[in-house]
Amino acid sequence: MLKALSFLIAVAYLVSCGAFFRVYITENTGLRKTARFISIAAVVMHFAYLVALTVITGHHPITNMFEALTTLALMIVLVFFYIDFRVGAKTVGILTFFFAFIAQTVSSIFIRFEPGNYEMMRGLILPAHVYLALLGYAAFATAFLYSIMYLMLYGNIKSSSFGRLFRRFPSLEELDEMNYRAIAIGLVLMLISIILGFVWSYRTFAALPLWDAKVMFTLFTWMVYAAIIVCKYFFGWHGRRNAILAVCGFILVMTSFSLINTLAGSFHVHF
Repeated sequence: MLKALSFLIAVAYLVSCGAFFRVYITENTGLRKTARFISIAAVVMHFAYLVALTVITGHHPITNMFEALTTLALMIVLVFFYIDFRVGAKTVGILTFFFAFIAQTVSSIFIRFEPGNYEMMRGLILPAHVYLALLGYAAFATAFLYSIMYLMLYGNIKSSSFGRLFRRFPSLEELDEMNYRAIAIGLVLMLISIILGFVWSYRTFAALPLWDAKVMFTLFTWMVYAAIIVCKYFFGWHGRRNAILAVCGFILVMTSFSLINTLAGSFHVHF
């Protein structure tokens, strides 16, 4: 039952992606309402799925990469709804729901619904650490989508072939600013997550895991994103070079989220 629901959520995200694409092409107000209804229904199903997953397995849906991937997919969509509410983001919706579709599909294929006793996940600090990290990843994913849109629009303008597909994109200046905002939010969330992780480690093991592979990689990734903000406000960097840096930063995020988590030498191999 849960397996079928997980795939149904992936399909709902794909349909949402297609609906937002139709809205983008036609600017049909009625279709936009339909797209929002489908996407909200997908979110409701996804939330119910995560609740059921928590009840059945007896732990937070963040104890392995494929549980975290489905949780990340939902958080990315929630970040989209926040942006859509604040500034309007129908263009971003296309890429957002496609990204969520990919993440949910991969999770649905490989996830195992096995009960487990994760004593370390009891309490508030460690779950909060993981959830905030995933929210930070979601913000960085949003910055990645803005950066991809920026580079696509920039390349289209430079080639002097400003096609119809790009005419409804936000301006380069708007994409640049939204990219910075998403990065700033991600930096704050990740910093709090890192601090909570250190607090939990010190309380549990009386030591800080500074030499853990995941910790070192996360700190390095955080510094890359922090460098983007510093270069913007102190050295006047903006536009294409920072979009490229944001794309590189997200590659580091996904490397940390996937490959580093599987290293036997990392404490985070368990979550």
